[in-house]
Amino acid sequence: MRSFGELLTEYAARAGIGDSELARRIQVNRLTLIRWKEGVTARPRYREDILRCAEVLRLADGERDLLLAAGGFAPEAPPVQGEGESAEPGAANAAPRRAFALRRRVALVIAA
Repeated sequence: MRSFGELLTEYAARAGIGDSELARRIQVNRLTLIRWKEGVTARPRYREDILRCAEVLRLADGERDLLLAAGGFAPEAPPVQGEGESAEPGAANAAPRRAFALRRRVALVIAA
């Protein structure tokens, strides 16, 4: 899995937004943003910072969820329910299935 900093750097470059502009628009210090990108700070402290980044950078849902996962937070999109899977929240092995579903969605987004 790629790091939060690598993903943020890629998405910002693709959007053509510089560090100062992105930091201003997500309301964090420019130095904080640079530390995230360089990996000095492994991830943002607050989930809302990542969500604002995703909004400003106009990320697709899968990209936003990938950025959230790299930042150590749960994805926004609900897990994909496959055939034959129980919809009960306490179903055995639910967490591994959700993780697999997220990886599958992220792989589809990256491949597109």
